Amino acid sequence: MQVLTFDEFQRRLNELIKAERIFVDSGVTNNITIAFKIYLEILAEEHFDLFISNKQKPFHNIERPLCSECGKELKLDAMPRLINGVFYPSTWVCSNCGIEYYTDKTPRQWYEELHDNKR
Repeated sequence: MQVLTFDEFQRRLNELIKAERIFVDSGVTNNITIAFKIYLEILAEEHFDLFISNKQKPFHNIERPLCSECGKELKLDAMPRLINGVFYPSTWVCSNCGIEYYTDKTPRQWYEELHDNKR
């Protein structure tokens, strides 16, 4: 199975957001999978598989930062946040202990930095 590039992942994420805005926010469905399936069948300009495996995520083969509390590898949340008037383009999250590390870098900047360190 082919690994998604960052641009492919970003395009897919943008299409998913469009599906959510059109079909979830309007009340057609509360299920994002159904919303995405409807979007793909009716409106999508580009074909995407409905489901992707973990192997297709852009950060799959890249060593990510570790949680300072439990030592587990962090996951990058690409949703921007506004906390106390400060804008954070992305957040590292520990799925084990729930700690969030806000960052001033975009997901693309993290990908490029971690991908370059991998070599």
